[in-house]
Amino acid sequence: MENRFGRIIEEVKKAPVKRRCALVCPDEHTEKAALAAQEMGLIEAVFLTAGKGTGDFHFPSAMEAAREAVTGARERRYGMILKGNIDTAVLLKQVVNKDYGLLTGRLISHVALLDIPAYHKLAVLSDGGMVMYPGREELAGILENAVDVLHALGVEEPKVACLAAVEKVHERMPETVR
Repeated sequence: MENRFGRIIEEVKKAPVKRRCALVCPDEHTEKAALAAQEMGLIEAVFLTAGKGTGDFHFPSAMEAAREAVTGARERRYGMILKGNIDTAVLLKQVVNKDYGLLTGRLISHVALLDIPAYHKLAVLSDGGMVMYPGREELAGILENAVDVLHALGVEEPKVACLAAVEKVHERMPETVR
């Protein structure tokens, strides 16, 4: 099977600057992924650890490691943040902090690229749980964020759809009415 991420990887390799990636509280899987990306020349991994363990920078708590990652991203010392073994709420509290967070005035949403073997191209899923009960404005923001990611990946005219658990409208299921 071909690696459908291959084109994306090659484009990232062409970038003149290797992006520093802040890996917050790495676990076995995120550490392995970061080291593989670093070996491919995609990133420079910076390990921010908390509690027991060692890393490039060690902090007394996960909250302090998350604050360093977010502050560093805001100051452009890190081009991205990779969440490891840290509670999502702890990291997001730093991301949305009014004093040093990463808020831009736009909705924050989750975007995942999926390689589904039975499907002929990469698929994108958004939002996987960041926005619990989106209204119309939030749905528009989620779509806008996903389209921006696809544009950054070179997809000029992405096809999008809003999906619900069922395909028919049910008044008691707001997701099918919006």
